Amino acid sequence: MKKRVIVGDMHGMFGIVKDIYNLEQPDEFIMLGDYFDSFTIAPNLQELAYKDLLELRRYHKSLHKGKFIMLIGNHDLHYLTNYNEKCSGYNNDTAWFASDFVSKGLDDNILVFTYIDDINKTIFTHAGVTQSWFEKWCYPSLGNINTVELNAFRHIGSDWYGNDKRNSPIWVRPEALESDPYIDNDGYIWSQIFGHTHQKEPFMWSKADPTDPNQYGHSVFIGIDCITTYYIVEELDDNGKLIKRHIRPNKNIVM
Repeated sequence: MKKRVIVGDMHGMFGIVKDIYNLEQPDEFIMLGDYFDSFTIAPNLQELAYKDLLELRRYHKSLHKGKFIMLIGNHDLHYLTNYNEKCSGYNNDTAWFASDFVSKGLDDNILVFTYIDDINKTIFTHAGVTQSWFEKWCYPSLGNINTVELNAFRHIGSDWYGNDKRNSPIWVRPEALESDPYIDNDGYIWSQIFGHTHQKEPFMWSKADPTDPNQYGHSVFIGIDCITTYYIVEELDDNGKLIKRHIRPNKNIVM
């Protein structure tokens, strides 16, 4: 059996990431983006946190385990020098180092926009993939997401909150995602796990128990937002098939 751990937006809080990693000892580790921007952590400490995260990734790879996925969020992408859209929290001091980290991360495939689990028909992104966005930018293959132009990830609509089904996998909100989920050619609504939207409790939408793979109707949507709230542990068999999913509060982490 294998263990996959999914954690939400980091925003400079590497210590909690390390605590979860050390506690769970995962075979696969997925981060849902937003490594930068904090109202309480100084930019220089956020820089150290990101460097420590890269070191943890190198350590994980040295163990020859499964994947260590670092998804990109809106609070990361707005530091690209050729990406002129800035969201709330943008900091000129952070930009001095973050722009290099994000550029190199995308060039070296350290940072990606989505991770697709074909076995369990699950999409991991920062905010979610709507059918409207897929048809405009990725059709005919969901696998095109990591290669589409950066313009595809800009914010859409007059509402800065982003509750518009045309918005991208780093911007869309759960309500719009729920109303317009990605559906494959067989008519199957894929499950999605994401962060991005602040909430006290995980956002969950399902026709069945989201922790029990044997009860799945079509899809399970889970939004866990910031790493200080909840994280997800998935038990997989040796072939990668989901056995059980746990949504764990971070009160179990010693901080």
